[in-house]
Amino acid sequence: MPRGTAALGPPFDDPVMLRTDGRRPGRAALEALWRRRRDYLELRRPIVEEVCAQDVGPVAIPPAWVLALLWDELARRDLTEAASDWLLGRLGRDPSVGPYQVTGCTGLEVVGFVSWGAPYRRLRPAEMRDLLLDFTFATRIVVGRAQQIVSRWRTSGHDPWSEGGLGPHRVSPIALVGTLYSQGLGHPKPDPRPNPRGQQIAAFAARLGT
Repeated sequence: MPRGTAALGPPFDDPVMLRTDGRRPGRAALEALWRRRRDYLELRRPIVEEVCAQDVGPVAIPPAWVLALLWDELARRDLTEAASDWLLGRLGRDPSVGPYQVTGCTGLEVVGFVSWGAPYRRLRPAEMRDLLLDFTFATRIVVGRAQQIVSRWRTSGHDPWSEGGLGPHRVSPIALVGTLYSQGLGHPKPDPRPNPRGQQIAAFAARLGT
């Protein structure tokens, strides 16, 4: 899940409505790419909604959060990514894989946390990566990761559902999850600040939840 912390620009800065700079070279190709990724997102919305309804765990995760994380990953996807991930795997590394770009080690962290994870806890990272290629399983892992992040902060006394958001920067739960999704669980503190990527993921969730 690495891929930087910067916000996305047009056309990928809106997962609902196509926005492009008419003067930009290659605009038609970008529009076609946006539409393909938008179609991928919407075709999988029912799966995301079903998983979120079933895997309520310690915290119920709204489908819009998961769709926002998925859109962010789809929009950042590079055409050479599959080849580079394969090469990293052959070199013994643990690349991010699947629709949500999750590493095997992250997947193992999640199954160690969620109540349904027991059958998967003895897997090796490479075996977990194979499972993460399945969209439904990967969605369950992402829902579990969001639950894990929020639960960690809540049990540490820093509840992102506090009135007005968490800390002086008013960090919402989805902005917290969006910020930490590509970084880890974070170090709970009273004054977190969302990064541009986390803020944009929160904006995506607002758009995709309507």
